[in-house]
Amino acid sequence: MNAIVNAFAFSKEHGNSFQLVEKTDDEKLNLYMKNIVVSLTSAKLKNPADEVMLITNITVPQPYASLLDEAGISVRKVPFDCYLVPKRFSWSLAFYKLCVLRYLAEQTEYEKILLLDTDTITMHSFEHLWKEAEHGLMLYNINHAYNHPYRGQIVACRDKFFPECKDNVVHYGGEFLCATREVLSAWMEECNHVFSTVMADENAVPENIGDEEISALAAVFYRKKAPIYEAGAYIYRYWTFKKFYLISTNTVSNPVCIWHLPGEKDSGILRMYGYYVKNKSYPAPEKAIRYFGIAKAKRPLSWHSLWHEVKKRCRK
Repeated sequence: MNAIVNAFAFSKEHGNSFQLVEKTDDEKLNLYMKNIVVSLTSAKLKNPADEVMLITNITVPQPYASLLDEAGISVRKVPFDCYLVPKRFSWSLAFYKLCVLRYLAEQTEYEKILLLDTDTITMHSFEHLWKEAEHGLMLYNINHAYNHPYRGQIVACRDKFFPECKDNVVHYGGEFLCATREVLSAWMEECNHVFSTVMADENAVPENIGDEEISALAAVFYRKKAPIYEAGAYIYRYWTFKKFYLISTNTVSNPVCIWHLPGEKDSGILRMYGYYVKNKSYPAPEKAIRYFGIAKAKRPLSWHSLWHEVKKRCRK
């Protein structure tokens, strides 16, 4: 059987969300639980034969526990006891994803495993994603150029902690990982190597380091032994902030299965949660884009193009 998983760690001793600093812990917990309900119920509706689960270090509160149970989604409580970084680190709780991946590789028997961030929604079946995952590890290249500051931070970590390594570093997003359990086990060996090397002197580690730095550096060493396959045909990261708007028409045209919506945690995804509670379903992609502020997959009217077409026809 295949497993689709959200990993969620919560602790009042940590920041809980670098992106939601203005909210209280209780507000953050409720917000993330609503995101989780959307992420996992949408995945289950499109992939009813797969095991869909939340792995967390807390007891899931109501009404979210009942909503997940009614949808056939299991909850497993796994302690956050490895890949620990100091609480002062901005993304300290994000390392729980690595803890969950180790648990899935070592203590389960699933054929294939897909780990998704909580701020995702599934719009189509994973049938073809599972087939492609038979060939090896799948990660999502978010296509940052070499001079992008986030990718530059990863390159700086490579130079600092692995000075002998001159291999190119690709910035893979932390919102997606898909692999067979055997491949996942091999991947975790590289993550272990990178994490232990980086954290050998925690005082030398930048406090804004996250799980994506570990994954990107692990990929450098992993691909010396086995290929990494691009997951961009199945997932896309849509940025819908007012000042940073980066989207694609692949919601409908050449559609991806999974929409990652980091700018919609406390807006569009919450509206989608309300839709699900009322209907126990989700709208079609053409309607769903309105919940998230994504443009239609249709070329807007251009008066310049229209005028050019009129002139062309007049010449005939």
